[in-house]
Amino acid sequence: RDVSNVTTPEESVNKLVKEFGTKTGVEIDLNINGEADMQASTANMAVVRIIQEAMTNAVRHGKATKISVSLGYFADSITFCVKDNGDGAEVMKEGYGLTGIRERVKAFGGNVEIGTHNGFYIKGILYVRGDRND
Repeated sequence: RDVSNVTTPEESVNKLVKEFGTKTGVEIDLNINGEADMQASTANMAVVRIIQEAMTNAVRHGKATKISVSLGYFADSITFCVKDNGDGAEVMKEGYGLTGIRERVKAFGGNVEIGTHNGFYIKGILYVRGDRND
């Protein structure tokens, strides 16, 4: 099968961040460390959706003008951190978006931390050991 046009998870995240920044006018700093395991497709897709939701929340609820996205791809896990310079929240009410992020992370035996410090942040880890297509 021809794999020359297969999009890597890193390319998917780059495209998402670029399009989101263009659409919203928000300045986004993206930092990716490591290489995604192409066999961990479900976990990779979950991370893309988490980043998408976190950026959407940053603009919609926090009125952020800058967002920082960090991803780390490791042999058995994927780490993520999305921070913004938005309003943050003294009292956080978790709606469908944050609940969905928690559920995605939990599905991979991971942990997520959500909080405010000079804006809002969401960081966590997903474990990909059980997500191989082999």
